[in-house]
Amino acid sequence: MDRYVQVIEYVQTNWNAQVVLTGGPGNNDKLLAEAISSKVSVTNLAGKTKPKQLLAVIEASQLLLCPDTGPSHMAAAVSTPVVALHAVTSAQVSGPYIYQHFAVDCYPEARDTILKKSAENNIWGTHAHGPNTMDLITVEAVLAKLEEVRLNILQVTR
Repeated sequence: MDRYVQVIEYVQTNWNAQVVLTGGPGNNDKLLAEAISSKVSVTNLAGKTKPKQLLAVIEASQLLLCPDTGPSHMAAAVSTPVVALHAVTSAQVSGPYIYQHFAVDCYPEARDTILKKSAENNIWGTHAHGPNTMDLITVEAVLAKLEEVRLNILQVTR
């Protein structure tokens, strides 16, 4: 949760961004969103949208930051830039097609450390599930990709 807060504080401070949290109806998503919203000012829509409503929120957004999930592909479908966070899967395999270059892709490190395989002996598309796989994604890597999107696509000024 702390890493989410760090990223949100950065974009709010440096971009003057309004942040909207989304997530599924399950307890994990709701509890995480509540914990985040207790630390920073955000609009919390976790568990409050159906797929069509979520798509409308994404389409109205300037940017989406999310793990490798369906919303990353929804964003690509409506041309909303997306920074997708990949460690369990490779952005080359399942990243949002038109925005793969903006993915934070830690799958190679996950393949090496979690799966203990090399690129040569790893089966294409193998997932690197593990309790700490997403910990391979650093705040610094996320902020660097967000800045890359800001500089190349968005009209957000400092």
